[in-house]
Formats: sequence, C-alpha cells, structure tokens
Amino acid sequence: MEAFPDVAPTLEVLTRTGLTSGMLSNGTPAMLASALEASGLVSSFAHVLSVESVGRYKPDPRFYALATSQTGVPLERIVFVSANAWDVAGASSFGLRVVWLNREGAPREELPGKRAAVMTSLSELPLLVS
Repeated sequence: MEAFPDVAPTLEVLTRTGLTSGMLSNGTPAMLASALEASGLVSSFAHVLSVESVGRYKPDPRFYALATSQTGVPLERIVFVSANAWDVAGASSFGLRVVWLNREGAPREELPGKRAAVMTSLSELPLLVS
C-alpha cells in the first residue's frame, strides 16, 4: 500500500520541528507493521498502537486512551488526525484535539464531536500545530 504523496514529507517536517508522530489503528500489529514497511514509513512513527492491546475497536474511548497511556503525552498536547468522520467523532468525544483530513471535500457528517480544524492535505498540519 502506498501512502499519499504528502505523508512522508509532512512527517519529516514534524520530526524536524521536534514533534513525535504516532498511529492509533483498528488494525493488528502484524498488519500495521506490513503496511508501514511497504509504504517506507516505519521510522516515521514513534508509536504504533493497535486495538489488540485493549481488545476494543474505535470509537471505544478505552482505545483512544492509549494515546496518553502508551505515549506518556498529556491529552492536551495531542493532535489527532483522521480522514474518517466516525473516528473524528470518537476521538473528539474522548477529549482529543482533532483535525479532520477531508481530502475529497466531503460534506460534514452529522456526528457528535468537535473538529479543531479541517484540512484537505496533510501538508497543512505543520502550520496548524506550530
């Protein structure tokens, strides 16, 4: 699986500015390792967190709690990015600051939660978090 062209450069900018990137996924650890290897992004993520560690799928709040418990990063210092509206709703309801990556310009779905921002490209993220 290839990553979108804006992913690697954006992750490099975030790393150079001293920010840490992580991944929260409903995928298994083996699936995530394989996808990261195939996309060449293995070294881009300090944390790769899977549902298997809590036995709950997104949007269960216990899964989003991994963002703080497994990284040691306080909730208020985390920016959660997702292209999935249900994931945005779940993360926001948990209390994460959420950015919706809306590459296609889709209309907003009527789901609970609040977005801190909406982007059409991941390349917008460094400016949003600076």
